[in-house]
Amino acid sequence: MNGELLPLVMIPRFTSYVGEGTYTTVPLEISEFEGAAIEFWRGHLAGKAQGATFAAYLEEAFEASPPTLADWTTLASTTADNASNLYQVAFSQRYFRIRIVLVKDATNGLAAITCWAAGTLERRIPPGAAPE
Repeated sequence: MNGELLPLVMIPRFTSYVGEGTYTTVPLEISEFEGAAIEFWRGHLAGKAQGATFAAYLEEAFEASPPTLADWTTLASTTADNASNLYQVAFSQRYFRIRIVLVKDATNGLAAITCWAAGTLERRIPPGAAPE
């Protein structure tokens, strides 16, 4: 990374999502950034033993509010249990977000997860400019 690094918190420590559904962060306008290094951590998935599932997607799009999920491009995804992963993502579009998907188990309808996502953004260096 050659550009200025700026701190980024997409999902604050410790955020919990409860119940089946799709949860997204607010789209972040990232056109002046080359990419990001994002650390994503998640705890134990409640309901996993009965079939609940979890997935997290780091996504980008040209429009902040596209009409369909297909308009978002997945840059990385994670499903590891009780783990932290570092993702290096290169941006090519205008907006960035994280999407969390929880599917409840068939037995008691339970699905809950605690997670966080934070890291740094790398500012784009204009053509001909020297890195700082």
